[in-house]
Amino acid sequence: MSDTETGGASVSAPSQPSTAVQATPLVQGIAPPKPLDTTGNVVDDWKQFKQVWNNYSIIRNLSTQTDDY
Repeated sequence: MSDTETGGASVSAPSQPSTAVQATPLVQGIAPPKPLDTTGNVVDDWKQFKQVWNNYSIIRNLSTQTDDY
């Protein structure tokens, strides 16, 4: 388009998406789970710990972070 077709304003092409992986914003105030307690029923404690860890991992977007993070 020419400047006259756009009312004198220049029109630029849409920017290309960045190829770099952008870090997602971290949720503040979410503490990591407490360490696994092995003094009671270890099987039940492990299942509980694993569920809490998986939830924490999802909330903090750990799967999308770089290995350095």
